[in-house]
Amino acid sequence: MKTMLRRGASAAARRAAATPTAAQVQMQRRTLVARSLRPATRKENQLQRLQQRLRASGAQAMAKRGFASRAVKKEVIPEILRAVSNTEEVEYYLDRFSDFEGSAFAVIKVGGDVVEYELDTLVQTCSILYKAGLKPVVIHGGGPQMNDELARKGVEPQYINGSRVTDEATLEVAQRIFTELNERVVKRMQQAGINAKAFPTGVFRAEVDKPELGFVGAVKGVNDGDIKQALEENVVPVLTSLGTSGDGQVLNINADVAARDLVHTLQPMRVMFASSKGGWLDDDTGKVVNIIDMANEYEMLASKDYEGRQGTLLKLNEIKRILDGVPSSTAVAITGADTMVRELFTHAGAGTLFTTGIPVQRIEGDASTPLLSPLPKGDAVVEATYIYGPSADKPYCAGRIVRLPKLGADLPPVLNEIVLSPQHHGNGYEHVLWKCMQRDFPSLAWTWTVEEAKQGSLKAGSSAADGTLCHWASDSNVAWYNRGHPLKGWSAEKAPRLVIDPPETKAVKYAHEYTPNANPVKVGLLGARGYVGREFVKLLTDHPNMELTVASSRALSGQRVIDCFGLDKTAAVRGVADTLRFNALEPEDLAEDDAAREVDIWVLALPNGLAPKFVDALEKFAPDSTMIDLGADYRFDDSWVYGLPERPGAREALKGAKRISNPGCYASALQLALMPIIQPMSGGLLKLQSGTVPSSFGVSGYSGAGTNPSDKNDPQVLKDNIIPYSLVSHMHERECTKHLGSQVAFMPHVASWFQGIHMTSTVHIEPTQGGNYPSTDEIRAEFQEYYKDEPLVKVTKEAPTVRDNMFRHHGAVGGFTLDQETGRLVVVSTVDNLNLGAATHCTQNLNIAFGFDELAGIDLD
Repeated sequence: MKTMLRRGASAAARRAAATPTAAQVQMQRRTLVARSLRPATRKENQLQRLQQRLRASGAQAMAKRGFASRAVKKEVIPEILRAVSNTEEVEYYLDRFSDFEGSAFAVIKVGGDVVEYELDTLVQTCSILYKAGLKPVVIHGGGPQMNDELARKGVEPQYINGSRVTDEATLEVAQRIFTELNERVVKRMQQAGINAKAFPTGVFRAEVDKPELGFVGAVKGVNDGDIKQALEENVVPVLTSLGTSGDGQVLNINADVAARDLVHTLQPMRVMFASSKGGWLDDDTGKVVNIIDMANEYEMLASKDYEGRQGTLLKLNEIKRILDGVPSSTAVAITGADTMVRELFTHAGAGTLFTTGIPVQRIEGDASTPLLSPLPKGDAVVEATYIYGPSADKPYCAGRIVRLPKLGADLPPVLNEIVLSPQHHGNGYEHVLWKCMQRDFPSLAWTWTVEEAKQGSLKAGSSAADGTLCHWASDSNVAWYNRGHPLKGWSAEKAPRLVIDPPETKAVKYAHEYTPNANPVKVGLLGARGYVGREFVKLLTDHPNMELTVASSRALSGQRVIDCFGLDKTAAVRGVADTLRFNALEPEDLAEDDAAREVDIWVLALPNGLAPKFVDALEKFAPDSTMIDLGADYRFDDSWVYGLPERPGAREALKGAKRISNPGCYASALQLALMPIIQPMSGGLLKLQSGTVPSSFGVSGYSGAGTNPSDKNDPQVLKDNIIPYSLVSHMHERECTKHLGSQVAFMPHVASWFQGIHMTSTVHIEPTQGGNYPSTDEIRAEFQEYYKDEPLVKVTKEAPTVRDNMFRHHGAVGGFTLDQETGRLVVVSTVDNLNLGAATHCTQNLNIAFGFDELAGIDLD
């Protein structure tokens, strides 16, 4: 049996476990539609079936563990369904959990804050598990309560590497607090109908191994006999983390450390850390991280600064040690007391799931593995096969990426299949595999049917969407450029074209924020075939004040614009008429073209060197029109306003401007990193060190090399490769030198991803008046102040990556690293080269020039 995707994938993705036949596709589509049309009364039948299933599952699980054979109480059913609405997922996990042969289904480590403030919620969760025959072992801490008691006594808690220093007085407080909390938890469970038993001491054998910690024990063994006996008697054990030495001395043990040894002894199916935070919080965003892949992320997380919160680092280390000592089928998660049921009984999960540290194996071409379906006959070329597990014969998860040449060279690699083994469902392994695929193939495509769009949780234009919907010229394929989790797709050759209903489009959402202008300014686009021209047209479809009336491209002449760019027909009421077709205007044709004579704005998206002859023609017959050049031809002409709004004074110069030169993509990324130093704000800390030249190393996706074939935009040449070019006097080096007013050195490279720029810049700064250099926190604060009013610039603590803003409109600056000996500062910046420094800056510049809202047409979501 092949199971579906779990965390973060759409409902349709999880339902599809393998590439189906055409008949299966049709059946599944009918099923999807039928599900959405079922009347509400069918829920009663679903509830009855689930009640029967739970009763049988609970009795079966209890019988396996020696429990009294009895039906699961009816009240557990609505309790589960209040937290989990998907009956199929509940049935799936009950089936799986009931097959577990171990003594304890789960070990739940409970923080003292949860005991203090969320005990009723925790007991309700344990009650659900208990009634379903899935008994946990609970071990709790009491840190906050101890701190409160010690504070009342005027004692300041002391920690070493996250472990509490415990003297005799502190140990006395610990024994009393832990015993009181243990009794409180057990009493509340018993009141809820759970047969629970207190184990305040006697479980952990421990000895002092670090005298500097005082009466703190290292676990030397777990007396699990009484625990297992309690489980066999249908009793939920509730433990503290107090241990006892060989000579009878009670010792304090960190609860996370005690939980680790308890898990290694009992080998449960699930390990849950119940925390008031609900999961592992990201340092920058403060949001719960969905999944942490310990194979690739542990070292990075462990190397962070945990000053003042060493307990967090200790927890990370103990989770790593837990995973190292349990089977691959055991899942470990941090979640909330109120979300634990969803973490256990849903594919999406709730909280942070930690996956074991096994590296993913990438195999070039096709590979034989029992999880993946045989490829149907055709012209699909297997690019790579991914295996997660000990071997290809026994994988936990497997995936395959192919190319479909007959659908066109522009189509990126296609996700053919990603499949998870049944016994590893819920462990997050598909996420690990997917992240490796993303790393190797930043641009991926797969199909998504209309029914899936309506049924799935991931919808175009919604705030939950995790990617950018891209329509390709082929009528048989729809691509979803993704930055999160994959959708399991149908055959790319057979899928119908996706058409999103108007309520699901970005434009309708956008229309709630802006009222379209009854008399929009008319836009003419010259050079629409290129990548930047395409992105600009897409921005116009969301613009309330602009309308595309002329689109010139020799390669696309005669074709409808909305067909070539995959725009749905609702675009016609916004910025692109459904009747508009490409023409092939030459400079001499402009004055004779009726539509061209009505144009207010001319956007020149032409290869470098071609714009001047069009500008000369426009100057003669339309001198009052506004022109913006997206190429490099006018970036050194002072009669044209240089359109980088983030530059000091740029907005005032752009207001009412008739001739605008758009900045280059590399130049945008480079200047965002260097402007706060070379063109600092008044009274700031940062200043370029006299006599030094900043240097930048840039890497771009191959869309930056344009559409004319060359090694620099050939994916086969770029595969596993990076190509340097124009290492001295590149035009963007000269552009930045001119507009920054200071010499810079720039070394460009092109890599195998499609779009996005990474720039690492090094610059020497002057010391402050006190003779010292500012700290990295002060530098970051200076950048934040500099860009505080810039909606398209994000300043981050960590170094941004290409994926962070690929397909998005903002640029990012961060990763500030300073050599305090020399004043050498390193700054990392990223932009999407088709947006910021291209189509997005173009739209922003025109908005400022015409007095429109600066972000009109630009969807920051």
